[in-house]
Amino acid sequence: AQVAAIPCQWKGHAVLQDPLSCRMATLSLAARWTHLRLLEAPVRTRRFSQVVPVEDLWRIGSGSRVASVAGALHNRLKARRTRDAVTLPELEAIGGNAVGNLINSVALCNRFLKSEGTAQQLTFVPSTWVLVDTEPREGQLKRQDDIHHPVRLELRVVDHHGLDTSSLDVIRVAKATPATKLGGLIGDRWIRFEKGLHPPVVIQAMGSRCIDKLVKILSMVWEKTARGGDIDEEVGFSCLLTQLSAGDNLYSGVQCELIAPVRAQTCDE
Repeated sequence: AQVAAIPCQWKGHAVLQDPLSCRMATLSLAARWTHLRLLEAPVRTRRFSQVVPVEDLWRIGSGSRVASVAGALHNRLKARRTRDAVTLPELEAIGGNAVGNLINSVALCNRFLKSEGTAQQLTFVPSTWVLVDTEPREGQLKRQDDIHHPVRLELRVVDHHGLDTSSLDVIRVAKATPATKLGGLIGDRWIRFEKGLHPPVVIQAMGSRCIDKLVKILSMVWEKTARGGDIDEEVGFSCLLTQLSAGDNLYSGVQCELIAPVRAQTCDE
């Protein structure tokens, strides 16, 4: 019932993988496009090589309620503590407002967990896809394809007791900042952090547009940094979210800390 309350179906679309253009492929309209996982290059984690069952893929829309999604995630986490067979879902959204709801839901779930006094927190590994709408509208024989970029999050659980960011050089996402410049800065700091040459990497984003931009940049950075990893090990990083608020706007922003994979557990562990 929790999943049914927050669906957002994508129908009549062909799907391409992004950003690994050498492995791009088109699925038939009748096929479940989650099967594209099987075509990915081997820079993903073990979890990313699996097909995601429908009940474990939650599609978040622009009208989804952040508190409802966060509560559903929190309930899944509580169920995992007593039943080993319970897994965390993967989350998916299209469009800036939907991605904002998606990210704020994970951040709010972490707030719920922190209020309970537990060290457990949710993190995620982001991925970005290309979704091509090839169906003509009513009354049209042909139309130009619409291209969308869905965001999907693979959830993980970490033990984390908080980070004092007062002395850190926090990266702040702005609407006008070029994505390549921001991605290069984040990637450079992460590589230096892995080598013990830089403090933890922390990024902040305010508003749905900046949050959407941040997630897509993190997806590109993850792909780039994960390429040098061992295929038999967890690679790249996961992203730990904390809520930020400005004035009366409860879901106005998030803070993201990049976490080394050795500290993270994948959904099915």
